[in-house]
Amino acid sequence: MVPANHVGELVAEHDYSLFSAYLDLDRIISTWHEHPLKSWNLQFAPQDVPHPEPGLPINEAALEVYTLPLDDATKALLREINEARTICRSRRPYNKARSASPTQDTKPAIETEIKDDMQLKDGEWLECECCFEEVAIVSVVHCNGEDIHFVCIGCARRNAETQIGLSRHTLHCLSSDQCEGGFDESQRRLFLDENLTKALDRIEWSNSLQAAGIEGLATCPFCEYAAEYPPVEEAPVFRCEAPSCLQRSCRKCNKKDHEPNGCEAEYTDADLAARRKIEEARTKALIRKCNKCRTPFIKDMGCNRMCCTKCRNQQCYLCGASVNDYSHFGNGSSQCILWDENIQSRHDDAVEAAERTARARVLAQSKGSISEDKLKINMAKAVQEDDERRRIRTQRGAQPF
Repeated sequence: MVPANHVGELVAEHDYSLFSAYLDLDRIISTWHEHPLKSWNLQFAPQDVPHPEPGLPINEAALEVYTLPLDDATKALLREINEARTICRSRRPYNKARSASPTQDTKPAIETEIKDDMQLKDGEWLECECCFEEVAIVSVVHCNGEDIHFVCIGCARRNAETQIGLSRHTLHCLSSDQCEGGFDESQRRLFLDENLTKALDRIEWSNSLQAAGIEGLATCPFCEYAAEYPPVEEAPVFRCEAPSCLQRSCRKCNKKDHEPNGCEAEYTDADLAARRKIEEARTKALIRKCNKCRTPFIKDMGCNRMCCTKCRNQQCYLCGASVNDYSHFGNGSSQCILWDENIQSRHDDAVEAAERTARARVLAQSKGSISEDKLKINMAKAVQEDDERRRIRTQRGAQPF
């Protein structure tokens, strides 16, 4: 139903990868009712009369018995198209379920419902090349590397959240094959919600401004607005002029304007050094290290049998002991459990305990020269809300399927 010239343009947009172009074209057609006049970067309307079928083999069996001569390159292209067709046919129910534009919280429920209802057969499952779990073929995305790799939507989304936390905007392939590919826009739409997309765009915009090297450039810590400003000594307060923000912020600490009290009046060097010790203690409470190669890692969800991504050593997340199988967990001689009801709660308890210990040590060393009020770590409301969403998500995924 799509004009041939637009098919050609789409193939060119995907660097002439028929596999990627076919998947994107199928997604465009399946969501036509949502975008009746514009389909992403292409402007066209469906044809009244469809193109006739080309009569080429539509599966591997037909390809083997096809009578007309086909060179190896043509056969390879046909196999590429047929693989894409298989994926498109299997994810039809998923496209229908997604037509309501699910939020981040409802996507896992939809994926689970699809897995239960579709009764997938052999060949309709794929192994995620990040977590190595078998997932429905409708619940994966693929990179745009020279060799295509498939990862589940959950891993792709968690990677995006991690990159945002590191102030990075580039989403690389998660395969262990050192793939240099990323994810096309069509794939990113499957695992990024509106908030994650905005956060990545904001980080990319900020990095672009920094790379431009504009002298005296100052940015609002609460939105993307930026402007040229005099030195911070002359203008310590940044006045955002974005209509949706209009916040006043301190250019020294990037917090809301606290005039007439300046940063020096609010915190001394000793205060800041003491707070830094407490913040470092909070961070260390979340970090474990491989007991073989000492590679640090942080657990987000899953069971307590951990596998190092660098040396493949396996160890217990709770006590750090090396393990070879699951016999370590719940065997009577060990207090370690395989599954946490909520890993976020365990992390919260560890962080709070580390903060209390570090604060008591700092106060004892200061001998009364530092006020305890200045050592309190107050999380922003947005961070607290994000932690609560993470707690709910990990609680849902606490038990194996």
